[in-house]
Amino acid sequence: MSTLTATRPIIAAKLAKATEKRYTHGVLGLRATPTWDGGTFAHDGVPVTVAACPSTLAVWEALESRTDGQWLVILTPVDEKDLGDGVLAHLVDGRLLSPDPWDALRSTFAAATIEPALYRVPNDRALA
Repeated sequence: MSTLTATRPIIAAKLAKATEKRYTHGVLGLRATPTWDGGTFAHDGVPVTVAACPSTLAVWEALESRTDGQWLVILTPVDEKDLGDGVLAHLVDGRLLSPDPWDALRSTFAAATIEPALYRVPNDRALA
């Protein structure tokens, strides 16, 4: 399975969905390429730290060093099976989420839906 690159708008859209579920802080895991150079930022006034974690050990290190009361976003290509239940128990929804540029686009423009024809374009995620 290939992994996508998570961008700040994609992360913000996932945080917005978590906030809709009444999460105010926590650990959000994204199945994504473990690269990040966007630094820290705030979401609804809550600090967000993004950790690029290429391995299970790196995920555990990020969990151990996180600050309570803030968001930690983990970017990792590691399968949930390899992460194990111990890691998944820390994550919002108890699982890794996939970055979706269409969610980010919908959230940015407060759109109710996306035109279905756009999904049928080759490489539609790059279009988003």
